[in-house]
Amino acid sequence: MGKPEARVGEAAAGLLSERLALLDIVGADVAGLESAVCNEAVALFEFDRAVIWRYSTTLGTLFSEHEGEFRGMSVSQSASAELFERAHLWPGGDMEIVRRVAESSFGVGADRRDRSYALLPLAGGGPLSRLLAIESSKELAAEDIERRLSVFGRQANVLLSTFDALDRSRRNEVHLEALNRTASEIASVLELENVLAAITERARELVGAPIAYLLLVDEEQGEVVMRIAQGVSSAAFLGLRLAIGEGVGGRVARQLEPFYTTDYLNDTRFDHDPHVDEVVRAEGIKSILSLPMHVFGKLVGVMHVADSSSRAFDADEIDVLLGLARHAALAIRNAALYDGAQRALLALEESNQAVREQNERLERAQSVHRQLSEIVLAGHGLAGAIRLMAKALDVTVCILNDANRPLETGGVPTDEFARRLFERGIAERGVPRASVQEALDKLDVLEVARLSASPPTRLSSWIAMPIVASGHLLGSMWVESADERIDQETDLLEQAVRVLGLELLREQSVAEVSRRLRRELIDELLSPHAAGGTDLVRRAQDHGFDLRSPHHLMVIFGVPDSGVVAERMRERILEAVRSYPFTDIAADRGGVIVALLAESAKGHEKVESLLDAARDDLGLVAVISAPCTAPRDYRSAYAIAERIARLFPPRRRRLTILPLEHARLLGLIFREGGESECREFVDAVLGPLDTLQAEQRDELVRTLDAYVAADRRPARTAKALHVHVNTVYYRLKQLESLLGPAFGSPDKMLDLRVALLARRLLNDDS
Repeated sequence: MGKPEARVGEAAAGLLSERLALLDIVGADVAGLESAVCNEAVALFEFDRAVIWRYSTTLGTLFSEHEGEFRGMSVSQSASAELFERAHLWPGGDMEIVRRVAESSFGVGADRRDRSYALLPLAGGGPLSRLLAIESSKELAAEDIERRLSVFGRQANVLLSTFDALDRSRRNEVHLEALNRTASEIASVLELENVLAAITERARELVGAPIAYLLLVDEEQGEVVMRIAQGVSSAAFLGLRLAIGEGVGGRVARQLEPFYTTDYLNDTRFDHDPHVDEVVRAEGIKSILSLPMHVFGKLVGVMHVADSSSRAFDADEIDVLLGLARHAALAIRNAALYDGAQRALLALEESNQAVREQNERLERAQSVHRQLSEIVLAGHGLAGAIRLMAKALDVTVCILNDANRPLETGGVPTDEFARRLFERGIAERGVPRASVQEALDKLDVLEVARLSASPPTRLSSWIAMPIVASGHLLGSMWVESADERIDQETDLLEQAVRVLGLELLREQSVAEVSRRLRRELIDELLSPHAAGGTDLVRRAQDHGFDLRSPHHLMVIFGVPDSGVVAERMRERILEAVRSYPFTDIAADRGGVIVALLAESAKGHEKVESLLDAARDDLGLVAVISAPCTAPRDYRSAYAIAERIARLFPPRRRRLTILPLEHARLLGLIFREGGESECREFVDAVLGPLDTLQAEQRDELVRTLDAYVAADRRPARTAKALHVHVNTVYYRLKQLESLLGPAFGSPDKMLDLRVALLARRLLNDDS
């Protein structure tokens, strides 16, 4: 057979390969040595090709890196024991694994009968064994394999085993040094997040993996949850959760053993979660090594290192990561205990701080309560108490009465809501905003209400607290402040409300006594059996005015006299009347408001504006008498006002003011028993007009009224009516035919003026 047979003979005689014997293993790497062994096998025995496979007993995986391509397959422990027991041939052998290795090595099929294939164990047992796969165009007899390759196999085995030992020794030294350094580092870190960051960073460094991440156990949910990941770009990666038993991490958590895959997405040895697969696919991960982290028999979590390429992690790398996982589990447990202790200390400190703040609030509340009480006892009243409160708390505060009208204010309004509250309270006319109405509803049932800021009208938050005495709502306190400050000052505000409630109750009691005295004085003044004038003058002086000076009697009709709403309406109108600068005294007599106005009061249009703003869309009739100069005049003036009111009943949403000072004759006409005379007089003067159609009658009445007001001047009358002067002459002719030729004479003018005024008052359609 020539030279090849001689070489075989030398090998059989025990001669070694000189090239393998001369290799320097100190400076070599494993890939170079394996390539040298394969090349020497091809050269010595004239094989076509040779490939070396490595087997990891830890992972149960047979893998190789041939021509830049990584290949791997799972092999059970029993199959691996038989595989490394002796050399095997295919075709001809009965082991399926031989066919799989041969096909994976050389891409052959079962029908290739012109080729021979052999598997030669280079090392049996141990953490990392090698298998030499051979392809030859020559026929290889089973009985020749051991004889022809045994010497070469022993030499290659010695070479590779020696390198493995040397390389393992060097890596162990590096790994142990790194592991010891890592254990010291993570043991010195107490915060959990820092511990997790240190573990993942060191795992990447120890095995040169680009990606590392940790999943910790959630015992309540029965899951492992992603806590930290380094080397990934997807935010979804950090949100992964796996049930124990699912996926790679779930499997490791259940079995407490390392697990390795070189092709995650196509590996069928574990259950896949579509969402997890999508995240892994997005990151481009192929190889994953998962290791359990447990301490004292309790699972803490799962450590992962991953690569975007197909990669085999050898036994030494797995061992060093297992060591790191053990240290990591202990460090995570210690960090969790530390975090628990820190949270307990923080909770204790927060409790102590809360106690200190509560004590400070109570002391401050007691101080403010004492100051408020002193202010009230000193006679400074509600106004003094509110000023003190606004200054002590640095807040804006407004006290409203039970009709939601402002009583006292403190501080400076900072927005439109505060300004409206200070000026007119919360008006019932119109519908308040929903948030304000909700606050009012709560106050009605004696509950505290809160209003959040609502720009641009309300820039700050408000709290509204009911002011209550004996279960009766006296009013409310509205405080503007930041939410956190309001929460801190709740006790203080409650103390203030109690003091203000007592003061408000006192002031209301005083006001009620004052109202009763005013009402009694007015009742006495209007009584047919009034006391002596001297006594009434003295009692009036007690109220701060001189009854001997002339006064106008103003009587307002049309205010409801029963019910809570009616009471508020009367209070509002009475309050408006009292606020008039010329009002000396005013009282409510069962729904009729009676007031005495100083004679110096001029311009009753101001009274009209005042009442119009306070009437709540009611129909009111206000009769203002001519000046009364003696106590007995008021009774007569009141009787005239009552009769006029009966003739002019209030109209809904209308305000009618009758100043009798400018029509003194009405006082005579509407004296007691004068109503029928008034109607007879109007009929006598203007009766013929009532025989006309309504439209024509009204036209002539308007013309007559304008003619009288224009001093019987047709041109001025036409201008006032916005008609041509000839139209006025025509209508005057009609009036002459109805009222007589002398209707426009000077001696008839007084009757016409009085009759027109009385007609307008008796038939008010305007």
